[in-house]
Amino acid sequence: MVFVKKIETEEGLIGIWEITGEADNLISKFCFSDNEKREFEKISFERRKKEFIAVRLILEKLLNKKTEIFYDISGRPLLKDSDLNLSISHSKDLVVVFLSKQKIGIDVENVERKIENIARRFLNQSEMDFVQTCADRQKAMILMWCAKEAIFKCSEKQGIHFNREIEVFPFSLDNEKFFGAKKSQTEKKVSFRLQHFEYKNNVVVFCVEDVEKS
Repeated sequence: MVFVKKIETEEGLIGIWEITGEADNLISKFCFSDNEKREFEKISFERRKKEFIAVRLILEKLLNKKTEIFYDISGRPLLKDSDLNLSISHSKDLVVVFLSKQKIGIDVENVERKIENIARRFLNQSEMDFVQTCADRQKAMILMWCAKEAIFKCSEKQGIHFNREIEVFPFSLDNEKFFGAKKSQTEKKVSFRLQHFEYKNNVVVFCVEDVEKS
């Protein structure tokens, strides 16, 4: 289980850790704070243990120092004593972390995950039509799912209806790494700039929030 990639973007830093091996191999490399030790001891699943440590080791790699994570009332992760925003995601293969001074979100998913049976829960009709026009419908659907998950993580509001309140605009899967989306709420509309890339058999989508001017 190793740190595999650091990506510097205009928006911030992304770190990727590939999940392999046993949690015990990571534990020996990690210096727990008292709080981290208490949180870690509550975890019973091996996979979750690896994710817990991998996230914190990625942060050490990106920041060149140890830092701690705490959570706000909505469950969003925050960095202790830092003005950087933090977003975290994991698939069965990877753990990814995104750091930025802007409002951000990130999501990673194995490209082969089957989500067609829940498509109506997160896609509106125009998005469904867009997916049907794509040569690689599976990849298109995974990208749309990741985009909406990233936007959800960027939002403070809970209970967002993916198929009604978030809309991803059409784009070319192969030729465009940048695309857009908007989130509609009663009090305001928010637009998002998104990017995507692939690592091995995974799709990663990350977003930055822009508040639309009225």
